Amino acid sequence: MSVQTILDHNGGVLKRIVADPDQKIHLVETEDVEPLIRSTKIQRDSFIPDRKSAFRPYANVPETTVIQAMREGWFMDKKRWRKWVDQNPVFKITNG
Repeated sequence: MSVQTILDHNGGVLKRIVADPDQKIHLVETEDVEPLIRSTKIQRDSFIPDRKSAFRPYANVPETTVIQAMREGWFMDKKRWRKWVDQNPVFKITNG
């Protein structure tokens, strides 16, 4: 039987510490992404392209994915982010 303790609950992100029977401790992060998906759809539907702008929104990214990217070392990798967005099109705002 594992023991769980809530470490933080901020918005839709829940961080828990879980101790499993083997006495290993894990940090488990889960996120309710439904509000972000709804917000992204609204942004996508109302987006007006401006190719002259230096900064254009491309996608909304869940906090847990940003943390995963930092841990795995691909946070600054543009190609890896494009791959992630292609695999998760519900978070895409524009066509780039």
